[in-house]
Amino acid sequence: MAASLFFVTACGGGEGAAKEGVAAGDYAVAAREDVVNSIVVDGTVEPIRTAGISSTLTVPVQTVHVQVGDRVKQGQLLVTMDTSSIERQLNASGEPIAMTAAAGQVQRVVQDAGKAIHDSISSIFPQNAPLPAPAPAPNQGPSQEEIEQALVEAHEQGRAQGQSEAQQAIEEQLAAQPEMGGADTSALEYQMEEREIFAPMDGVVTKIEAQEGSPAGGALLTIADASRLLVKANVRESDVAKVKEGNRVEFTTPVTGDKKFEGRVRKIAPMAEGGDSPARALQQGQGQSQSKDSGILFPVEIEVVGDMNDLRLGGSARAEIITDESRDGLSIPRDAVFEDNKVLVFVPGDDSSATVEERNVKTGVKNDTDIAVTGGDLKEGDIVVAWPDDYKDKIGQSVQVVDENFGQDKQDKQDKKD
Repeated sequence: MAASLFFVTACGGGEGAAKEGVAAGDYAVAAREDVVNSIVVDGTVEPIRTAGISSTLTVPVQTVHVQVGDRVKQGQLLVTMDTSSIERQLNASGEPIAMTAAAGQVQRVVQDAGKAIHDSISSIFPQNAPLPAPAPAPNQGPSQEEIEQALVEAHEQGRAQGQSEAQQAIEEQLAAQPEMGGADTSALEYQMEEREIFAPMDGVVTKIEAQEGSPAGGALLTIADASRLLVKANVRESDVAKVKEGNRVEFTTPVTGDKKFEGRVRKIAPMAEGGDSPARALQQGQGQSQSKDSGILFPVEIEVVGDMNDLRLGGSARAEIITDESRDGLSIPRDAVFEDNKVLVFVPGDDSSATVEERNVKTGVKNDTDIAVTGGDLKEGDIVVAWPDDYKDKIGQSVQVVDENFGQDKQDKQDKKD
């Protein structure tokens, strides 16, 4: 907890004590100490970010290359899947179905082209018809050479057309290959690419669900980003209004002993969880103090800042959320202030006596025991009356001091300062 002045108080302080003289519990030395108002909560150290590693493959897990607690780097091999069954399917697939279908289509195109050539020849020379006799006149029909040339040209034209149509058929079949069985091979090849699983980020392996030899059931393992940590805690309903995002936090853990860590409130949940229902809590609180704990809790996230060495994921932590604090004021007992802005002080005399004087002060942050003085006539080292009601009627008077160490705290603090 932030430093505050420790006061030795005497429960027997009162008017009788004033008549007997100033005792140890009647005063406190104003010191430049932090005054804080805080809420203490218990929580758990957890990572801000985690990554669940899974696989879409249903084949067995071949090898898990890490263990719980291992620190891994991005891109490090985590798990290898047994894809031998997929490899056998690929080897057994043989010639693609699409290429076989394309070959059949080409054969049909060539047959059609041959028929077209045959029909062209038949149109010139009907079946069993004799060749025309040569005529002497210039207006005679085509000569034998012209007929043969025409046949050659028709044959070449048919062959070219057949090749063109065959090429087009092959291209169409290849374009349609996924619909004719190629997609199965592509899916198998994709599954082969998923055989090895790598870390998506730096972190610590916090959980392993994969078992070697067993089929992958989706989730394989979990990695936590250990570079950013949280303390997850719950704040009581009666205190949650005091907590604000950005509040400073100090916490300790059982593992690290008295070592203090720093944090900041990162998030306050807008909805409660656990505890009694609001209606039940109100019923229980009727006729009782409003400060009674209703059992309703609000989750709060505290981000760890600064040193994180030795913190353990999943470990417990006790955190003090600083809801208000004063770092520049003087710390005095809260009960020393009366009428909102006045205090009494003992001014030591030459002998075992002191004079009671009044000071005006401006106050700031306060908690159950202390209050911060941020302005006014009070100075560091002044001896403040802890129970002003016992000395209000003695302002300006000299009182006897019976405490042998009276003023010693002031001298000790001055020596430390020097």
